[in-house]
Amino acid sequence: MGRPDADTLKQVIRFSEGIDTALADSIIAWANRTSHFRELFLAILGHDLRSPLASVALAGDMMGQPGVSSEQIGRLASNVTRATRVMADMINDLMGYTSTQLGGGMPHHPQSCDLVLALQDAITDATATYPGTRFRLHAPMALVGCYDRTRLYQMFLNLLVNAARHGTEGCPVVVETGARPGEHLVNIINHGEPIPAASLELIFKPLVQLGEGDAHLTRPRTSLGLGLFIARKIAEQHGGSISVTSSKAEGTHFSVTLPGARQ
Repeated sequence: MGRPDADTLKQVIRFSEGIDTALADSIIAWANRTSHFRELFLAILGHDLRSPLASVALAGDMMGQPGVSSEQIGRLASNVTRATRVMADMINDLMGYTSTQLGGGMPHHPQSCDLVLALQDAITDATATYPGTRFRLHAPMALVGCYDRTRLYQMFLNLLVNAARHGTEGCPVVVETGARPGEHLVNIINHGEPIPAASLELIFKPLVQLGEGDAHLTRPRTSLGLGLFIARKIAEQHGGSISVTSSKAEGTHFSVTLPGARQ
């Protein structure tokens, strides 16, 4: 076997240098992107926490004022409870998101339970968060399966809060449950600005609203955008799924499908 000539060696060296340059550029781009999203993530988290914290601080100041009536204290206490619930939901979503990104998955403790009970709990807290929104539940029967009730509550609460946030004022959020062989179904319907077709999958991805385009129609630009991401992960963890359709005439339908009780 002959020795390579000088031109061949130069080509090999240039090829190796090209690979090194491409790798270095890729690493730099990845590091910059990771740093960019981390900074945006923290900035938005700080922004979202500021509002409920301000509510708690204001309530504390007012309760310390002389002459505050018991009726006013009751309203302030409700505001504090609502604000702390919002912050707790944000923390739960952050923990769930972090768990999925680390590959460990969210804690999951399934046992026999009625998903309608978890749905009712979620409606109660969604109503407390959005007291101006009416939630109409149509649940003609129990839907018992092997579920983690806490996770179902978290999934339903995220979907309900999303529906209330983007629904038209005065229009109720309709929640319908049903069953078909081997499956339980939950539909959450609100009427408001329809989600563009190109964004129907993007809304399940965290931080996509930070880009350009139509994604801003689906969630506030100051939202972490973790709620729907977490909701879909919980459905998938149970062997189910979440899909969405949206139109001006029919409204926005989030459809949850979960395995039913084994026969």
